[in-house]
Amino acid sequence: MISKISEHITSFILKNADKSSEDLREIYRYGIEIFISSFLNIFLILLIGFFTNTLTESIIFLLCFVPLRQVTGGWHASTYFVCNTVFCISYILVLLFSFLFLKIKSIFIAGAFLILGFLPIILFCPVENPNKKIRNKKKMKTLGIILYLVYSSVCLCLYFLFDKYCFTLLFTLVCVSLAVIAGHILLQKASKCE
Repeated sequence: MISKISEHITSFILKNADKSSEDLREIYRYGIEIFISSFLNIFLILLIGFFTNTLTESIIFLLCFVPLRQVTGGWHASTYFVCNTVFCISYILVLLFSFLFLKIKSIFIAGAFLILGFLPIILFCPVENPNKKIRNKKKMKTLGIILYLVYSSVCLCLYFLFDKYCFTLLFTLVCVSLAVIAGHILLQKASKCE
């Protein structure tokens, strides 16, 4: 569906452009596809947040997940539908775990999750996708580590100020780490098959 919408928008844009732009049809279409998919993902998370009265948690999730995933890489879905579904399920699981651990509320458990979540970032990131090659791996790894440490520091500060947001951020970091692990495993399997 996203592909069809992107194709229609691309055709409309190119109908009003000069003939040399036709050579860039696939680039336009792909860019529009990515924009629509990203917008849909963000919209769905905010919509879930609105209906579950967790709009602040939705924003925290997006502000952490999106930039960190940009630099760490990880598992990618094969279709937009699967991507949107897994993204929404991930957010719902982050909410469930954060509410559960809010009742336990232990700085030691939070610290343990932060440390365990940091290991895949150090060991595997950035995880390449066959469709998205990484040019400067060292720079991306350094940026991934820095971002994870910044978010971890914010998470620990939130523990003492707004603990419910602390656990939302904590499990968002865990979610990114799990995507890195899954992406690394799939990459290893793919390289063994070649």
